[in-house]
Amino acid sequence: MSLGFLKLASIGAVGVGGTAGTVYLGSKVVDFSGVEGEQDDLVEVVADRFKDRLVKDTTKDKSKWDVRFQKLKQDTSGKLHTSLKQIKEDNQSKADDLKVWCTDAYIKPVEDETFSNNVEQYCTLFIKDQIGSLITEKSEDKWTENNSVLEKKDKKSLSKEMKKIQEELKTKKNALSTWCLGQHDSFYKGKDDSTYKDVHGFCRKIPKKTPKTPDSKATPAPAESKPKAAPVASQPAGSGV
Repeated sequence: MSLGFLKLASIGAVGVGGTAGTVYLGSKVVDFSGVEGEQDDLVEVVADRFKDRLVKDTTKDKSKWDVRFQKLKQDTSGKLHTSLKQIKEDNQSKADDLKVWCTDAYIKPVEDETFSNNVEQYCTLFIKDQIGSLITEKSEDKWTENNSVLEKKDKKSLSKEMKKIQEELKTKKNALSTWCLGQHDSFYKGKDDSTYKDVHGFCRKIPKKTPKTPDSKATPAPAESKPKAAPVASQPAGSGV
């Protein structure tokens, strides 16, 4: 089933009105007059806004849903969409209920900002989900190499945030670690996002360089042979020499 069909189906689910090719969707007006065939851009749905950022409905992502469900249960903002609030307040609800809510939300039109914000909070990826080998310890010795890498960088190549931290490192050795650890649960907004690039570049464990060792399987070079001595000519018997 195409996304275009799902978009149009979702319009019917929230209620529509209008005549002569014009559909009234909430506070928006969508004009279908002159449209030929199926077009996926008629209505912006949640999946359009958060493209490539949504947590998927797969077995390997189960732990991600568990984390987001616990986060929902602890939400005290008072800014939850009615349907999401029901999951939070239901003592029998499970992480699967949140997963279903998010999966259904992906094909719904973007109308209510509270609804859209809730999707970002509980249905999208965090930076830590997209970058491996992040340093998770606070101890200063774990950040020595990373601090050194940033300190040696040319300012012209740094983002505004990293320029600021590079300067702070002169007097505050935990400047980088504090910033990095605070970004793990930030929303992933794509690989072109400045925060993602900075975390990827300065907050990961630096791999240790292993010294090169001789290849044990390599065939050793043949030993250099010494030239043989020339044979000494035998002397005839009775020679006076």
